Amino acid sequence: MTTHPVARRTKRGASATASNILDAAESLFAVRGFYGASVRDITQAAGAQLAMVNYHFGSKQELYAQVIRRRGTAHAAQMQRFLDEAVATASRGQPSIESIIEAFCASIFERIVNGGPGWRRYIQLLSRIADAPQEEGFVAPMNELFDPVVGNYVKALRVALPEMSNSNLYAAFYFLQAGLVYTTADTGGIDRQSGGKLHSGDFQKLLPRMVRFFSAGFRSLDALPRNAVQKKPRRKRVKPRSIPRR
Repeated sequence: MTTHPVARRTKRGASATASNILDAAESLFAVRGFYGASVRDITQAAGAQLAMVNYHFGSKQELYAQVIRRRGTAHAAQMQRFLDEAVATASRGQPSIESIIEAFCASIFERIVNGGPGWRRYIQLLSRIADAPQEEGFVAPMNELFDPVVGNYVKALRVALPEMSNSNLYAAFYFLQAGLVYTTADTGGIDRQSGGKLHSGDFQKLLPRMVRFFSAGFRSLDALPRNAVQKKPRRKRVKPRSIPRR
């Protein structure tokens, strides 16, 4: 049974409309966040009718979820592949801290450098989501996609740092993720602060610096005793300063 030409054209048109909406939503959500981009803003940018979001996706939150999922499976697979390659090329299958951190960062930077505008927007969107409170419902699809592969990176670091306490390991990895969130946002802040000596979009130069910096940070926390409790020195009571009257 063959499909009527009109039906094929209608199906292609509906698919193109949905794709345009996803592209527009990805771009606006990456810049404005979930609450900053309205459905009307998205449909206007996509050149589509307002009702098309409900027709293709249902709610705004489901549209957001579809934007995350559209590239998310491929991106999670790439992150895992970079880790697998680090393990495969390591001596006795035990990669160094440096190679694990490099795999984690490079798997993300590669999308920005080689993936084109769409992937650049997507990585910026993930950075914005990572900065959102975890209780927000729109964060859940990202966690569902990426928590398993992130867990594998943590396991690899556990092998590389067998004596490190769990709290220190997760703290160090948390700091690494925080650094990535700001770095992939590509704000241009380092361009201004360095007087043009470094650029936020020059990931080839930033990557080795990040690897060295965070590897040292992991080792620094690994050196702390497992049950170390640091006593805070008593502070001298200082009389509050009063604002001088003029």
